[in-house]
Amino acid sequence: MNWKVIIFSLVLIAVVGGIIYSNSLAVPFIFDDVDSIVENPARRSFDLAWYDWLGSRTVGYFTLDLSYYWSGLEVKGYHIMNIGIHILASIAVYWLVFYLSVYLYPIKEWRVGWLKFSNHQLLALMAGLIFVSHPIQTQAVTYVVQRIAALTALFYVVALLGYVRFRTSGSKRAGYIWAIVSLLATVLAMHTKENAITIPVVIVLMEGLFFGTSLRSWKKRWWKLLPWVILIIIIPAYMLGARDLFVRNQVPISEIGLFNNLNLKGISRAARENNKLDRYSYFLTQFRVVRTYLRLMVLPINQHLDYYYPLSTSIKDGRVIGSAVIHLGMLITAIWLWIKKYRMAAFGILFFYIALLPESSLVPITDAIFEHRLYLPLLGLVMVLVEIGAWWLGRRENKAVEFGKTQAASLMVAVSLLIAVLGWATWQRNIVWQSKISIWQDSANKSPLKGRPHNNLGLHLLTKGETGRAVTAFTEAIMVDETYAEPHNNLGMILIQKGKLDEAEVELEEALRLKPIYPHAMNNLGAIYLQRKETDKAEEMFRQAISNDNRYAGARDNLGMVLIQTDRLAEAIEMLEINVEQNPDFVTSYNNLGVAYFRLKRLKEARDSFKRALQIDPGYKRAEANLKLLDKRSTTQQAGLKVFR
Repeated sequence: MNWKVIIFSLVLIAVVGGIIYSNSLAVPFIFDDVDSIVENPARRSFDLAWYDWLGSRTVGYFTLDLSYYWSGLEVKGYHIMNIGIHILASIAVYWLVFYLSVYLYPIKEWRVGWLKFSNHQLLALMAGLIFVSHPIQTQAVTYVVQRIAALTALFYVVALLGYVRFRTSGSKRAGYIWAIVSLLATVLAMHTKENAITIPVVIVLMEGLFFGTSLRSWKKRWWKLLPWVILIIIIPAYMLGARDLFVRNQVPISEIGLFNNLNLKGISRAARENNKLDRYSYFLTQFRVVRTYLRLMVLPINQHLDYYYPLSTSIKDGRVIGSAVIHLGMLITAIWLWIKKYRMAAFGILFFYIALLPESSLVPITDAIFEHRLYLPLLGLVMVLVEIGAWWLGRRENKAVEFGKTQAASLMVAVSLLIAVLGWATWQRNIVWQSKISIWQDSANKSPLKGRPHNNLGLHLLTKGETGRAVTAFTEAIMVDETYAEPHNNLGMILIQKGKLDEAEVELEEALRLKPIYPHAMNNLGAIYLQRKETDKAEEMFRQAISNDNRYAGARDNLGMVLIQTDRLAEAIEMLEINVEQNPDFVTSYNNLGVAYFRLKRLKEARDSFKRALQIDPGYKRAEANLKLLDKRSTTQQAGLKVFR
């Protein structure tokens, strides 16, 4: 343990990670960040009961709560935490590889000035630097909400590290301490993301691969694995509703999810994210997806956020067969490496496939492929490269304590060049993430046959006032996917703004035909009726939107406006108060609430509402005008109070 070299190595990993992600600090909230962070009231409070920690993602969401507590919606603070998690995960990879190398490879040393490197330290440094700099990690680091993938990997690697130390510590007491660390990390990982369910499987693999495979030895040490194997039930239990067991004061015993789901149908429902996806087709498609993952790890080009990946429906599909042959070859290679005692490489290949099992097997997920799912499996490639590095350093068989300077120098040069290339690619990829328009334009260019990138590009062009380009993007989304409702709704929204109400109505009705439960289209259709003074039909649309999305702030605000216009002021106040309670920064509802209070002569409450609107948006002209009218306190101005439309 040369601490000078170790500290130098850890600092180097942190510095490299900090530099190559320094241009991601201003990347805006994108895609699921909006639902999970920006518009999610759950992120606003630390008021958690103990049972609120029971769930497969609670730890990850808690870190988002921390970020909101420290930074509000200032995105820089979120990115700093994401980068910190990534650096810590890379350091954990360093330590895991270091201790496995110490266990697997005889020590060889090389002195450079005041630093004396061992082969173990060089291999660990190589592993940490590759993990921190590889561009495939950008989606899990730069895309804020996907920190959950990186945080799970951090706990996952610590769990494996703890187990290795438990099995290799010379001290029995130290071994038990490391076992506790590993078990705690396992529990934390399983409360961060569901793919942590594979930790016990990987630990069993490590036991067999690194610590002996004979049946006799297994009989003596199976009990050591038992605590980890037992923990595998945590995630299935949560998926089946076991959390309800701990909140029985709120959930009747007859309605507890675990009891209702302990049957084949219940288990099948729990083991899927999307009920519309065919499990068999999803499974076949994953043969191709995992092949793409292999390519992205080895050759990380054409990365993008939203891949076009149609499902494979037949096992006779040539792409499926070709992919299956590749995977079979990889697994045979792993077995051959195992037999030949290249255990680190064998472990890396097997780990890659095991780590992908929760998301790339028989559990249908809405999106077949996402790059952040590769964050943890990349460790498999790192392990294979470590084996190659170990072979390089020890390829000349001798009993000398020192290994050749040429070997060490050539490895360090090769690794330095690799890190430079990977780091540059990561920097370039983060440039694409700099704006919502650039990231969706990139995906639209690389997945031209998928509607969602075009639609999302159009939405962000619209917010920038580029209506013409937005219309083109929405039209392209419809052309490539005739079943996609969202672009019809968005075109309808543009047509409303242009005053083309009849054309807008056609688009919105088409959106509702394609997607009958679509609150945004209902709300926009209600806005058309409201402009036509058809208040009964508008009210019906707004109420339908709310019934399908109880937290839909825009629909509640519009319904409140209808209630004001029809002189149902008490109902309007109740509706708008609920809205501002659920959405404290929804400025127009404060203005409308002030109007309702004024008409009921509740002047103090009206003034407070207008002032609150101006606190949120000092440039909000309607609230400013209404406050001036209120201050005059003349009944002749009462009709002049403006309701936001």
